[in-house]
Amino acid sequence: MAVARAKGTLRGKKPKLSNRQQKELRRMHDGSDYSTGDLAEPLAVSRPTVYRTPPPAGGPSGGGCAVHRSPLLYLFGYNICMVAREKPLIWIGSSKKDLMALPLKVRKFFGHALDFAQRGDRHDAAKTRAGFGGAGVLEVVEDDAGGTYRAVYTVKFEEAVFVLHCFQKKSKSGIATPKEDVAIVRARLKVAEVIAQEMRDGKAPR
Repeated sequence: MAVARAKGTLRGKKPKLSNRQQKELRRMHDGSDYSTGDLAEPLAVSRPTVYRTPPPAGGPSGGGCAVHRSPLLYLFGYNICMVAREKPLIWIGSSKKDLMALPLKVRKFFGHALDFAQRGDRHDAAKTRAGFGGAGVLEVVEDDAGGTYRAVYTVKFEEAVFVLHCFQKKSKSGIATPKEDVAIVRARLKVAEVIAQEMRDGKAPR
């Protein structure tokens, strides 16, 4: 390696993004319409690769986030800007524990849907739950060799996305959700409403 360096033939690791791809990445970022995941996905790279993309010659672009004041902040500015625009995820009751008990494939699918919700979007698999007064309570369903699983969450509050219930459907009556699970969702929705109000009033951390 030392000999190669002395001869000037040590080129180092090939960058994952070409100059053209880096330019496009900066253009997308400066539009401030994309999350870090959105920036990474079309280029088939990881989020850390997005973070490591260097600023353009002459310094950070003025069209991006206000935190870009130095090369170091530019590198991590994607994460700072986009996270600030995402809603926090709040787990009500045992919902997180129940999610972690589900099969890995199911957890990943539900996590992807919740990520959409945090960014103000709606996953194609998310359906509105009837009986909760509007389109604010959503449900995603995933099948696995072990059965059918559901995650119910609400996006009706500006303060956060609240995960209300994660469970395996064991009802024997077709696609109907068992009454006990509906009761859990209803009770936890009331809890979410109280927490959201406290967040509006500044009594609860965001």
